[in-house]
Amino acid sequence: MERNDKAAIEALLKRHGFHFSKSMGQNFLIDPQIPADIAAASQADETCGVLEIGPGIGVLTKELAKRAAKVGSIEVDERLPPLLAETMAGVDNFKLVLQDVLKVDLRALIEEEFPGMPVAVCANLQMVSDKVSGARRDLAVSPVRSSTVSLAYFCASSLVTLIVNFVALGASLAYLALGGCWYMTAQDVLLLVLDVFLLTLFGVSLSSCLYAYLTTNGQASAIGTIISTTYGFICGAYMPISNYPDGLRKVLSFLPGTYGTCLLRNPARAGVYDSMADEGLPAEFVDGIRESIDCSLTFFGHPVSVGVMYAVLIGAILLLTGVYVLMSSARRQR
Repeated sequence: MERNDKAAIEALLKRHGFHFSKSMGQNFLIDPQIPADIAAASQADETCGVLEIGPGIGVLTKELAKRAAKVGSIEVDERLPPLLAETMAGVDNFKLVLQDVLKVDLRALIEEEFPGMPVAVCANLQMVSDKVSGARRDLAVSPVRSSTVSLAYFCASSLVTLIVNFVALGASLAYLALGGCWYMTAQDVLLLVLDVFLLTLFGVSLSSCLYAYLTTNGQASAIGTIISTTYGFICGAYMPISNYPDGLRKVLSFLPGTYGTCLLRNPARAGVYDSMADEGLPAEFVDGIRESIDCSLTFFGHPVSVGVMYAVLIGAILLLTGVYVLMSSARRQR
């Protein structure tokens, strides 16, 4: 059976007596091209694992399993395992975890199911899911203010993303400590937690603006993956912007994410630089390494202080959140 064939999906649902749950915002992909495009955009390969939240009947799951070393899917709907057993038959690198993602120990799950490999997270955006299911339309006729609804989606998305990011941060810190590569002080760890918190809010506020006018989960998954990957490159998350031409670096210095990346790197590597200095390496050599990996940034030749970086990042979060609320309110009025 083709899992992305509409007639086959309808037959599968009918055979198992499955009906969509509006309270869960359930909707399944049926376009034959979208799951493949999303899986390709995820850049998952045989070296990494994928943690999927809400596999549905396995349309996207099957495409991810073709690329990743392993796919672990967390599903709360107890009616779906029989359907997944049929659609995912013969897929050896897939495991279903029947739990509520808000109650599962994500750190323990990642360590158990994906030992020693990077993990990507795939999940439906609830804001888009509610548009598809009609729940957002129901809220529009309720006495709740549109700004309150918009902020509720923002807070929910932020909470889920923070849980995942802090679990990943905890696993990374544990790996460094157990591997004998620990150079951070308690202050460095606290700053790292703060930076992850702010970068998460920045990412959620940016994605909320991008998703405000999307109407399907396929659009949200595809566009979100493409935008996040592209932004990761241009803000220096994957490659230091010091490697880019001078003109491009000046353009990228206008992006808040560039300063967020720098803030994240500083506490993570501060102890390493101190250790290098203690070993007697020349200060010029240490400073050269620091600058080569974007631990100190300039704006058109002027050094940018850490305080200014935090101000830019926090200002961007407030601005993007405000824009998102205004966009949502304007859409509701129309």
